[in-house]
Amino acid sequence: MGGVGRTCCFLPTLRGRDSRLEIAKRRCARAARLLGQPFVLATNRARTQISGGWVYLHRPIQKPDNDKSLLKSSTLKEVESAESSYERAIDKLAAETKPQLENPATPLLANYHEKLLVLDSAIADLRAQAGLNPSNAQLRYQLLAMYREKQHTLEEVLEAKP
Repeated sequence: MGGVGRTCCFLPTLRGRDSRLEIAKRRCARAARLLGQPFVLATNRARTQISGGWVYLHRPIQKPDNDKSLLKSSTLKEVESAESSYERAIDKLAAETKPQLENPATPLLANYHEKLLVLDSAIADLRAQAGLNPSNAQLRYQLLAMYREKQHTLEEVLEAKP
């Protein structure tokens, strides 16, 4: 911003030793010497804080977006309805394979039965997590992958009929 006591230098000089302007000029210079650099720093700091406060108070206010979920409510309902219909179709497929899996005739069918138990456990875990955070798209993709794997496994069981 300028040197110490710079505003006093702008006062027009009048002739005469004891003019009021000369006295004011000397007082200004003396005050500047006494206060020195800390005064200048404090003044600059105060200006910065005041201007920062003004900017903060006069900033454009944006309305907060209350819906920060990954899936919006309409999309979430659509996903849940598709998931439930997919689940019903898989349950029908599981009902067809139930007699084969309860009494497996071959070791391959016993392995399929164990695989389906593991898949059911994974699906239950993912459903619980999706219940806590229904808008998490990543959980929904993992759940879909587990459903597809279960469907594929059940189709393989039906193909493996003895």
